[in-house]
Amino acid sequence: MTSADVLQQDWDGYLTLLRHALRDLPDNNVKTRRAVYNHAEKTQKQIFEEDESETDAEDLDYHHRLLRTTIRILEHDIRADIDVFADSYAPPDLREAANKLAEARDLRRSRKRNAAAREARLVEGGVQEDYLSRASRQDLELIAHLSNGLFLADPARGKNGRGTRVAGAIGVIRAILIVQFQLIASESRFGILWMLIQPAVLLTLISLVYFILQTQFIMNMDVPTFALLGSTTWIMCRQVIFRVSTAVAHNRVFINLPPVRPIHQALACAIQYLIIYAVVFIILLTGGRLVNMITLPADVPKVVNYVVAMWLYGLAIGLIFGSIAVYWPFFLRLASVLERGLQLFSSVFFVTEQLPEEYRAYVLWSPTAHGMQLLRAAYFPGYASSDANPTYFYLCLIVVLGVGLLAEKHARPRIQPV
Repeated sequence: MTSADVLQQDWDGYLTLLRHALRDLPDNNVKTRRAVYNHAEKTQKQIFEEDESETDAEDLDYHHRLLRTTIRILEHDIRADIDVFADSYAPPDLREAANKLAEARDLRRSRKRNAAAREARLVEGGVQEDYLSRASRQDLELIAHLSNGLFLADPARGKNGRGTRVAGAIGVIRAILIVQFQLIASESRFGILWMLIQPAVLLTLISLVYFILQTQFIMNMDVPTFALLGSTTWIMCRQVIFRVSTAVAHNRVFINLPPVRPIHQALACAIQYLIIYAVVFIILLTGGRLVNMITLPADVPKVVNYVVAMWLYGLAIGLIFGSIAVYWPFFLRLASVLERGLQLFSSVFFVTEQLPEEYRAYVLWSPTAHGMQLLRAAYFPGYASSDANPTYFYLCLIVVLGVGLLAEKHARPRIQPV
């Protein structure tokens, strides 16, 4: 007997039993039919409980869902005045639903077998070798770039100590960075170009608003450079937030390899976008300077310091968002809304000195507003922010980064490899 015959036997058998039970009812109404359906479910449960054969949980769930589906379709046809007692009655919806339920059961069984096999390989210490043996050619090419970094990450290959752990983590992050850059280069050339265009588009929008208002300078800062600094820094920050949160919650391929942890992937992703937007900023700054639209920074070390600090904010928020998404996957759909709200209160489009006195305090609750204004104060010699507080900015950075690291550590046991 084929699997299709067995499948038909399942749903046809439930349908036949229910039709016989309903045909013998003295009073066929909704109440009596509901009693028949409840009795059928109760009887099915008792049969499986008394069955001494090894019926797995997937099969039990399949039969329970199939019976419920049969009841639903049968009751629907009865209420639609279809002759369900005719010999030719065979609802096609039931056949299709049974096929889908069987496919879902087989998929769950396959996943359970794979998980058991992966656990066995982990116990035997052969995870990496088995993973590589089953990988496709593309996977092997990617994993090849990880080999040198992962070698350093294995404590058994070197001396015990803090230095070995740090060197191992750096090796893993470096290896993942190589893979990520190659993925970007191979997937989409336009994606690389868009990383350059996106800050330029936001720069144009910010500048256009001020030019329409016939404003050439903002608190002794020329509008194009003001817009360039705000747009590039914030787009870097938002990309780090989204990419890091996704790396923590969803990118679970590399953690099949024992040395790789979600925090390694998050750091590699964050460093990747720091490098990318540093290059983007230099290109836009150079191009703008050549056409005499952009001014050069007054204090380069301070500018770099505050850009890195804003990057750390993005990393910390990304860790928090990703850790929440591990427990509540829907949360990442809200992340873009939260980021937009944070953007409005981060002095991207303005500085608080432009606002009325009574509204400044609300914006200054955001530590990123302090960071953006301190960044501009370091960049422009003619602007000194009277509202931004470095102590508040760095204190909040330490707290948010600490919360992010603790959140990732707490969520790490729930992040399972795929």
